[in-house]
Amino acid sequence: MQSATEKDYSKLIRTISSELDMRQLAILAKLTPQRRLEMMFELCDFAHDLVIASERQRKPVISEEELYQRVKARIQLSYDS
Repeated sequence: MQSATEKDYSKLIRTISSELDMRQLAILAKLTPQRRLEMMFELCDFAHDLVIASERQRKPVISEEELYQRVKARIQLSYDS
């Protein structure tokens, strides 16, 4: 059960998040479709790089083939979820 303070914080966080979402949508709406697509590809590349870095951190000595297989498996898992 949440205390009154926790409920207040939850409401504040939802309000701020909602306001930020609307501002972000307004900013994105001003971009060209080409720029939004570029940003999507940049985000995908960033996510891919994070998965690679995570696998290298888990297993510092890893062959490129094993790294490829582990990254492929994690990406496939994300699509299966």
